[in-house]
Amino acid sequence: MDEISIKKLILAAPLAYRKDDSLQFPVCDTVRGEVLFRMALDPSQSRSIEPDRRAFPGRLVAAGVAADPREAEARLSPGGPGLLELPAGTYFFAQIREAPDMETLIDMIIEAQQEGLWERYSLDDSLYIRRLLEDGQRITQIFRPVRNPQIFG
Repeated sequence: MDEISIKKLILAAPLAYRKDDSLQFPVCDTVRGEVLFRMALDPSQSRSIEPDRRAFPGRLVAAGVAADPREAEARLSPGGPGLLELPAGTYFFAQIREAPDMETLIDMIIEAQQEGLWERYSLDDSLYIRRLLEDGQRITQIFRPVRNPQIFG
């Protein structure tokens, strides 16, 4: 397993995904391309420096597969029913070069949350989990949105 490293990330442009209600988290082994899961976190746990691990990774809100950029522009309107976006914005971010087990994924999520709270940022109650292939290797990324990005330094 890779060491978990938490980074501050500013995503300059949104990433577009075509919603796919057939995708279930964490089981999506049949999808070979890039997928995104949007999770809703329990507000009582998403702001705790020592959260209950059982509250993570949260409840699946939406899932999608990467959309071709031309398809996203031509057929999927922003916020439309067929589009799931990883919005442009400010995030606490972690990635690991493998498909982690649930315990490792929860470690990543909690470490990102702890880092954000330790640095006194207000974190959103949502979480994005992205899975993709890079150089033939499975990558898992988590994105935890910051609520007040203007103070992100």
